[in-house]
Amino acid sequence: MNIQENSTRASRRSAITWMLTASSTIPFLNEDTPPEEFIADDPKLSIPRKNIWDRTLNKSQLLLVATLTDIIIPGDDEKPNSCDLHIPDFIDEWISAPFALQQKDRLVILAGLKWMNKESRKRFKKGFSKLTETHQVAICNDISNPITAKPIYKSAVAFFLLFQKLTYGAYFTTETGKKELGDNPLPTFEFPVEEQPAGPRTLTRVEKRKLSKKPIQYQRPNIKQRTQHSKTGSNK
Repeated sequence: MNIQENSTRASRRSAITWMLTASSTIPFLNEDTPPEEFIADDPKLSIPRKNIWDRTLNKSQLLLVATLTDIIIPGDDEKPNSCDLHIPDFIDEWISAPFALQQKDRLVILAGLKWMNKESRKRFKKGFSKLTETHQVAICNDISNPITAKPIYKSAVAFFLLFQKLTYGAYFTTETGKKELGDNPLPTFEFPVEEQPAGPRTLTRVEKRKLSKKPIQYQRPNIKQRTQHSKTGSNK
C-alpha cells in the first residue's frame, strides 16, 4: 500500500520528538555516533514555532519512501501499514535534521531514491511507485544483500541497508512495534556484510619456522620409503 493524497501527516512536534528519541535509544541507528550528538530535550521543541527545520522530501519522494517502507514492513489485517504508523514522516524528519549523522544519511537517502526511480524506468518504463509489486520486489531483491548483489549495485545496496535501518528503527519505537516485541529485547538487527579479503601481512618467526622446517621434516621419510620400496621391488 502506498501513501494516499489525503493521508494525514504526523505533527512536526511529535515526529521530531519521535526521531530524537529513536536516535538516542535504538542501537543500530546511532552505532557510529557519540551519544552527545543527540539531545532528546532540545530546547527548540519547547518553543511554539511553525517550523524547527525544513522538511526534505517532496510529494513524489514521500510517495516513494512510503512504497519502500511498506515493502520492508508490510501491513496486514492485524497490523497497520507504514503510512498509518507515520514511518515516512519519521524518515523525512531524520534526513532533515541538522545533525552530522542525519545530514550524512540525507545524502545517501536522496541519492538512493533517485536511483530507485531511474532503475525502475530503465527496466519497466515507470517510476518505482507505479510499478507492480512483483517488479518493485525484483528491484529490491537485487540490492538487499551486499554478498550476492552485483558490483554495479554497490551504492544502491548501501542506500537500501540504511533505509532498512531507518524503517525498522522507526517501527520498533511505535506502539505497534513495541507490542510486537513484548518482553523480548530489541533486535540487534545485524546486516550481512561482504567479507573483504585480508591484506598481506608479515609472518611471525614461529609461522616462518612452521612453513620452512616442519613440512620438509615430514616429507623426507615418505620420499625415502617410496624410494626403498621401489628398489626392493626391482631386486626381486
